Amino acid sequence: MRGVATEHELIWGDYFLLHCLGILTGLLPTNKPG
Repeated sequence: MRGVATEHELIWGDYFLLHCLGILTGLLPTNKPG
């Protein structure tokens, strides 16, 4: 494991986690158009 993650990885990592949590908690629709 690297000691430092790139800014790109941090941004997408946070987005991915928030997106998954949103779906699991029902805060985000799972059938978004497009």
